Amino acid sequence: MFLKYPLIFLHASLFTLLYTGCSSSHLYSSKADITQLNTKIDTLEQSLDKLQKQCSESDQKQLSAFATLYDDSFASMHQELQKIQREQNATLALLQQHSKEPKPEKIIIYRDKKETKKFQNKLVLGQEEDARIEPPHLVLRARIDTGANTSSIDARDIEEFERDGEKWVRFTLIDRKTNTKHPIETKIARYAKIVQSSLPDTQFNRIVVKLKLTLGDFSDLSEFTLTDREHMDFPLLIGRNVLKDIAIVDVSAKELAPLPKTKE
Repeated sequence: MFLKYPLIFLHASLFTLLYTGCSSSHLYSSKADITQLNTKIDTLEQSLDKLQKQCSESDQKQLSAFATLYDDSFASMHQELQKIQREQNATLALLQQHSKEPKPEKIIIYRDKKETKKFQNKLVLGQEEDARIEPPHLVLRARIDTGANTSSIDARDIEEFERDGEKWVRFTLIDRKTNTKHPIETKIARYAKIVQSSLPDTQFNRIVVKLKLTLGDFSDLSEFTLTDREHMDFPLLIGRNVLKDIAIVDVSAKELAPLPKTKE
């Protein structure tokens, strides 16, 4: 308070000196103190101004740093947005180009067994088919083999005999599904000479008989050699003697010629 109103303080001091009778040396001493205090006040005010400037500069730096960080983040987001927009434009351009291109015709593949069963009036067979031997109406799994000259059937208990001066044979066919035995007696059609690849210098005579074979739509008497095929996967092998002139074989397929249904 005294520092803010130096003139009032000075007058009060003079009035006090007049009535107390103090020497002039006390007056000069008080003036020195006032001057010193005023100097301190000026110093403090300068320090305060300096602090205010420093605070202002610090705030400006912080604001500047924040503005820089914001600008960097905004620039990065703007670049990412531009990248996404470019990708979308490229995708849209590809879609528009694809829509302008002529669409290929849709190909429908239709396969009907009744239609594929014949090819140029020939039976189409796969590498495996079901075949029927009649009698006894026995269905056997057959291997279609264009490399075999004569068809072969799994026959057990083969026994030759004569009847009315003719050569006959008695054998058994086995249904592998039910293990049912079917004894057969029929005339011998001929004998076939068989040469095995493992024994090229040795020939075997095998009995050939005629049995009624049904294969797809084909049904007729066909020749078969009688042999024990117990250890083979297929009890029936269809060779060229049946396939010739009636069938075409597609080795990449199976069961292309289903058997027609029969009345029991």
